[in-house]
Amino acid sequence: MIPILQLGQKLNFCFLIFLSMVFSQNTICQQTIEVVKSDYLLENQHVKIVKSAKFDSLSPFQTFIVLDADNLFDYTVATIDYLQKWKPFPQYIVVGLSNKDRWNELQASSTEVFQKLPFYLFLKEELSRLDEIKNASFKTIIGHSLSAQFAMEYFFNNLKEYNAIVALSPPFQSKFRKSVSENLRKIQEMDRYIYTCSSKQDLNFHKLNFKLLKKELKSNKIRNIKLDFFEENNEITHALIPLQGISQGILFLTKDYFSFPTNQLKKYLNEKVVPDSLLEISYQEIKKIYSILPSFRSEDIQEYVDFYTKKRNYSEALRLSEIAIKNSKEKDVYELIDAYYLKGFVLEQMKDYSNSLFYYKKGFELLTDEVLNKSDFEVDILRVQKKLDKMNLH
Repeated sequence: MIPILQLGQKLNFCFLIFLSMVFSQNTICQQTIEVVKSDYLLENQHVKIVKSAKFDSLSPFQTFIVLDADNLFDYTVATIDYLQKWKPFPQYIVVGLSNKDRWNELQASSTEVFQKLPFYLFLKEELSRLDEIKNASFKTIIGHSLSAQFAMEYFFNNLKEYNAIVALSPPFQSKFRKSVSENLRKIQEMDRYIYTCSSKQDLNFHKLNFKLLKKELKSNKIRNIKLDFFEENNEITHALIPLQGISQGILFLTKDYFSFPTNQLKKYLNEKVVPDSLLEISYQEIKKIYSILPSFRSEDIQEYVDFYTKKRNYSEALRLSEIAIKNSKEKDVYELIDAYYLKGFVLEQMKDYSNSLFYYKKGFELLTDEVLNKSDFEVDILRVQKKLDKMNLH
């Protein structure tokens, strides 16, 4: 299985376009249109909405608000849907807004105030009443070019309501660099995430100001902000930046959701005294950021079992291995096999060879003939059997 944080690096453009074509067929079937009455825009707005499979409105969910929906909506849904197939991605809603008159809807003139733009007020006061947005635990706004510029300004004006932004090649003007600098402390303290990108083939004034912003941020080392500059790929023009940027942006803003437990362990590697229940503690920290508590992931349990075993805290390692068995029974047989072997491994380290052999054999019995490395599992059983025989001789 490909870790989600490496997945974005493996998706090339042709493959992503293919994904968009494939999943857009499913998107059309799942998509609903919500008519939102707008006094600010003087006409009803037809808002596209897609929910993840088996969506449960009573459980926490994240919402992605996509501007320029005519161009970006289906592709965003396809990307998120694909990621969810590889990892226990939090359930989601994607809300798409079309911008018919981008030039006038998304930017203020020299005599206008941004916060009084009709589209700003529609988003702030009318769209926000939708349950899909109002009840979201984690909200992200996505835009490209002019809509990315609008999204950045809107995001900085609404940091209490919005958690993240994916800004694809916005016009990097000096006021945006200033906005980022002024909000650095808030972004860090509030666990807000900014992903933005430009490219070698982008418009000159975009990439020039982008590089200046990147230079300004270099010394701050804030983990919540990432600026990608696609310099090596000559095919990424200003118009094509969403092909790479949407997947990289979504991966970045959900990185702590997946990587926090691993990062938590690093703090305790050299500590002699380590508390129990670190896995639960790390998941509570994830909840603080995303307001979504994940179900225990098998790869996280595996890491913590290995960690506690090395620390010789066998009672905690055993407890976690039992959680792995319980969880895997609700998933698939291969996770259950891994869970049995995980408990067998802990018991072997404890020199409880009889029970270790019991769980190794229990996992082995579930293996099918199609498993190519089946003989590797037999080696574990024979090794423990020899240890048990030797112990019994004494």
